[in-house]
Amino acid sequence: MKIGHLLILSGFLLAFIAVLLIPILAILSGDASLSFGGCIVILFFPICFGVGSEPLLLILAAMLLAIVLMILSYFLRPLSRRAVE
Repeated sequence: MKIGHLLILSGFLLAFIAVLLIPILAILSGDASLSFGGCIVILFFPICFGVGSEPLLLILAAMLLAIVLMILSYFLRPLSRRAVE
């Protein structure tokens, strides 16, 4: 299995586990509070948002994650070119 397929599969698996884990932890804790943050990257412009009790912290975390992913994709680009050749 190529690394690209493995990364896509691991991303879907991580998202699926997170979707299942949130309601389970909310039921077990009793006092449920939900916050959400996300980041959509269009070309080089991240559009980040957050909703809940601490939206600023979630927006900052989403922006940091988007920046890390952009830097990581920049450094992994030469590896993908070598795999094609």
